Order: sequence, then structure tokens, then C-alpha cells
Amino acid sequence: MNNYDPARDRAPLFTRGGVNFYAATLFSLALVATILLTAILISGGTNVLLAELQCSSVAVLRHGHVWQLVTYVLMNPPSLPLACNLFVFFFCGRELEQYFGRRAFLGLFGAVILIASVSATLFGFLFPGEMAGCWLPLFAIFAAYAFVFPRMVFCWIPVIWIAAIVFAIYSLQFIASHAWPDLFALWVTTG
Repeated sequence: MNNYDPARDRAPLFTRGGVNFYAATLFSLALVATILLTAILISGGTNVLLAELQCSSVAVLRHGHVWQLVTYVLMNPPSLPLACNLFVFFFCGRELEQYFGRRAFLGLFGAVILIASVSATLFGFLFPGEMAGCWLPLFAIFAAYAFVFPRMVFCWIPVIWIAAIVFAIYSLQFIASHAWPDLFALWVTTG
């Protein structure tokens, strides 16, 4: 028996103090917690735990550390770009969750987390590398939002243009720094 209700799938999970909480809201709060935890671990010099969380193509391919394909999103050193990505995810993720439904949104978010790490790891056969932080899944959600709502504007600029510009800037940064696994993961995940 299937109890799936499409209307409920697009509704908030719960409301507290007049604020609607969606899965994207809870993910945003969880990512803020990972930023705080990462800052504490970095300041305490706990690099061993951080090294186990990041996705290293060598660790995954040679030593079987498959958990790193998911745990890399838990390592988020505080930065202004991460704060901007998180802010954008908070709004765009909620809109996508309402548009597609919670199940589809969670599937999309889980898929971009895995696509990013698996593609970077597979590219690691040629160029070993490491991946840490949730910036790529957050950008992928923004890119999905830009493709679903291309006529939406932010500061008089269509979001599809903003996504294209950010994609180009990330690509140029990775090309300049020879971060080929990150570049490959960006292209595959955004594609």
C-alpha cells in the first residue's frame, strides 16, 4: 500500500514560531553546524579526523575508504564564499523542494553529493586529488534552480547568467591551479 501524498511532499516538514521548516532548511542548519565543528577541529589541530572526512581518491581507490564519498561534505572550513553558497542554498533549495517535492529534492541532493565525489575519485586514476567541503553540491543545487527558473532575477541579473558566470569562474580557478579532479567534478556535477 502506497501512502505517498504529492501535496504533503511539497509542504513544510513542520512549522515553529511561524517559520516553515523544509528539508533544505534542516540541511542548511546542519551545514552551519559542520562549519562550527570544522572550525573547532581546525583550531584544536585535529587534522587526522579531518583527513578521514575529506574525499581522497587515493584513500578511496587504494585503501577502500568509501565513506569519504559522502563525508567530504561534513568538512567545511569557515569562509565568505561558503557562507554565500549556504545562503543561496537555503533559498534555492527550499524553492526546488517545493517545486519537485521532498522526495525528488532529497534524491537530487544525494545524487549531486555522490556524483561530485565519485567523478572526482574516478578522475583520480589519472590525477589523484582530494575533495572537501560542500561547495560543489551547493553550487549544483543553485545551477539546478537556475535551469528550472531561468527567468528569475537577482539584482536585475537573470539567475541563469549568474550560474553561468560562477561556473566559468570556478572552471578558470581550477584550470589555473591545475585542480583537474575538481574541474572534472564541477563539469560532471553541473552537467
